[in-house]
Amino acid sequence: MNISVYKPKDRANYMAQWSDPITGRLVRKSTGTPVKRDAERIAGQLLKELESGTYHNDVRITWEAFRERFDDEYLPGVTNSTAARYRTVFNTLERHINPKLLASLNESTLSRFQSLCRKDGNSEATIKANVVHLHAALNWAVEQKLIPRAPKMRAPKNTGKMKGRKITAEEFDRMIESVSKMPVRNPAEWEFLLRGLWWSGLRLGEALNLHWTDPNNICVDLENELLIIQAHAHKKQEYSETPMAPEFVDMLKAVPDDQREGYVFKLSGPRDKSPRPIRETVSATITAIGTKAGIKVSETKRAGKLKVKYASAHDLRRSFGARWSKLVMPTELKELMRHADIKTTMDFYVGQDARETAKRLRAVSAHSSTHTPSETADSGAMDSTQSIAESRVTEKPGRGSNPD
Repeated sequence: MNISVYKPKDRANYMAQWSDPITGRLVRKSTGTPVKRDAERIAGQLLKELESGTYHNDVRITWEAFRERFDDEYLPGVTNSTAARYRTVFNTLERHINPKLLASLNESTLSRFQSLCRKDGNSEATIKANVVHLHAALNWAVEQKLIPRAPKMRAPKNTGKMKGRKITAEEFDRMIESVSKMPVRNPAEWEFLLRGLWWSGLRLGEALNLHWTDPNNICVDLENELLIIQAHAHKKQEYSETPMAPEFVDMLKAVPDDQREGYVFKLSGPRDKSPRPIRETVSATITAIGTKAGIKVSETKRAGKLKVKYASAHDLRRSFGARWSKLVMPTELKELMRHADIKTTMDFYVGQDARETAKRLRAVSAHSSTHTPSETADSGAMDSTQSIAESRVTEKPGRGSNPD
């Protein structure tokens, strides 16, 4: 490959020129200098980058052009919910920053973006999700040689707290009672959906895609009490079979055979022949039901304003996870919740409710002995010491024993 330099009559600086080895098209690029020797040096550096594959041929790509490419080339390979999340992040970025060039997204710009999201009332968890998705998108831009490198981004770390909380059984009953007070067309369908979310632990998107027979959707296998999830519908883009909670299985088995077709949760539109409501509409309606029932799940104060969050679809999932966390091992709960990483299970569902644990420990302690705390500790230590001594005298090494 050869690169030549020349100076156009209408330009102050020298241009570098070469033939693209893939397309055969002639490529021209300003060297940014009016000195021929400097231009030749820059051309030599360009040649090294072209031959090593590190040359970035479109560092001036506009944000609009990048977003169009990302939408056409990257998003078709992810789930619909993930694609929707990327679009939401991009829309938020355009509202706050409105970048003209992709390369204008540097460390300073993205730090300001986080600050503006915070002032807008976004939670730290939402801001972290924005950062993670933007970082992934910009890394893809680097892979496509649209920018030379992705800017470093510092994501918020204080995001371990849930945005809501588990719903009690009494509060759930209030939500069910509130359905009849909502302006929905068929309250029985919404009540069935709420009960399904309560007993299944499904994410709202998963519940709306749950199908009786179609294997291309998340499909019910009542015989084996499993959920069959195709790769395109799975958060990890993997085919999976996961167990259903017994209560959810019983709920589905109560549906008459002749009604087990189509989507499990059939929601009518606002009018005859109107389409099934989309996920965002369903989510807003469930939150409106939680608001009608007066179930506050969190309160945060930002910029002097108190923001109240009412029960949502995801809070029903949290309730499911909290109930089962007391009954099964963390690895089993991870499978039941369909978490990609057990760290999520441990962080949000195992050992979270310290107050309840403290009460259970006190109850166990109160029922285990009538001795005073010091007497209980002393006797426990003595019994333990005596048992160890006796075991050393009576135990004989044999098959399966470990003398160490």
